[in-house]
Amino acid sequence: YLLSEPFWRAWSAETDRPSLRVFFVRRWARIAPAYWLNIVLIFALGLVLVPDVPDRLLRFVAGLTFTSGLTWQTFFPIEINLPLWSIGYEVFAYVLLAAAALVWFRLPGRKTLLKGFGFWTLVFAAVILVDLALLSFTQTDAQGKGWEFGPYGGAKLWWPNYNPVGFFGIFLIGILAAGVSTYLTRWRLAGWD
Repeated sequence: YLLSEPFWRAWSAETDRPSLRVFFVRRWARIAPAYWLNIVLIFALGLVLVPDVPDRLLRFVAGLTFTSGLTWQTFFPIEINLPLWSIGYEVFAYVLLAAAALVWFRLPGRKTLLKGFGFWTLVFAAVILVDLALLSFTQTDAQGKGWEFGPYGGAKLWWPNYNPVGFFGIFLIGILAAGVSTYLTRWRLAGWD
């Protein structure tokens, strides 16, 4: 909601798209330094506390590059502090928001409410189709699957049911809500109670 609101305000005012450079610098400054410090320190601690971990280096590199959610093998970037899986998903949503905004603001003609909601509804439909394809064609096998096999088995259980594209579908609900809020505010300010 909050990240898309400046884009909706610009759209409703029929002005230029907010700077994606500023968008990414702010996102990077908010997330990357603390995340990288955390993941490096916890990775080092994990070498001592949990010495036998499958795909440790691959998972760590995927975590550093925010791509850990692209496969079940890297879903949890480090063995300790498992909630760090969500950071890669968050960054993935930022990238998809920015990519969609590039297309959105290049649509020909006036920037109307109908066109804005139509665009994001099509994005939502595309996300649902990709999510359904992931759910249909990328299921993991049963060997070593489940939390009884630790985080690696838990990741195999969760993925692809929890995938970054599906997560962006949830993010899209906030984007659409920001559009509704922006237009309601605009109408109230115009005196259209």
